[in-house]
Amino acid sequence: MIAPTIADRFHAAGITVLLYDPRSFGESDGVPREDVEPYKQMEDYSDAFTFLLSLPTVDPRCAGVWGISLSASTAACAGALDARMQFVIAISPPSSFSYSPESLRYILNTAAEDQGRRSSGKEPIYCPALGSKGECLLEGMSCEEDYGFILEYLKSCLSWTNRCTIQSFCRLLTFHPKEMLKRASPKSPLIIGGDRDMISPVEDLLEIFHVLKQPKRWHLEKGKGHFDVHQGESCVKVQTDWIRSIKWNLDQEE
Repeated sequence: MIAPTIADRFHAAGITVLLYDPRSFGESDGVPREDVEPYKQMEDYSDAFTFLLSLPTVDPRCAGVWGISLSASTAACAGALDARMQFVIAISPPSSFSYSPESLRYILNTAAEDQGRRSSGKEPIYCPALGSKGECLLEGMSCEEDYGFILEYLKSCLSWTNRCTIQSFCRLLTFHPKEMLKRASPKSPLIIGGDRDMISPVEDLLEIFHVLKQPKRWHLEKGKGHFDVHQGESCVKVQTDWIRSIKWNLDQEE
């Protein structure tokens, strides 16, 4: 499991971590289950951050947010809108979401059917997050080459269910992290990517990175893709070093 593993490493480095599952996923409440709502997830980051700042072990001068993949996009956008967040660590954040014409027709037609079903009290319509060979409705999000690795990895993620509501795919059409970050930059962003990542390619990540304000840092993991970029000592070290550098700079200013 990605987040708990990195949280353990942060703890070992003396960094306080508040870890939670996004709404309607894993151990968090929320119905319908597996329902992606990026803008509400951004609000949840702020709500969780409010609780985090209430803890006596947390220094509000150097408290920030972390995310990987889609949650990296929502974390970065939350950090851009919430001035209390002093840094953002975003690992492989997708910059935009789109569909092929065929997938879009299917999504919109099925979503319309779903609206009628749900208004009459029926269960929502779900679609697999990943197909049997790693394909995805989202354009550019398929992962056929890494699917064997992903299946083995997900066996350890007991709370992960391979599905999302059809409305999740509709909402992602309205979520444009790159455009939002052009208008408002989070504080002290660290962007991490892998040179084999086909879902969040290096050129897309650099496009995001270049619009962000200083101080900021870019880190590239060699030989890593979207699903293993977090693995290895170098990726963890660059994150803990970035947080420590923010704390050190604050101490020097006093």
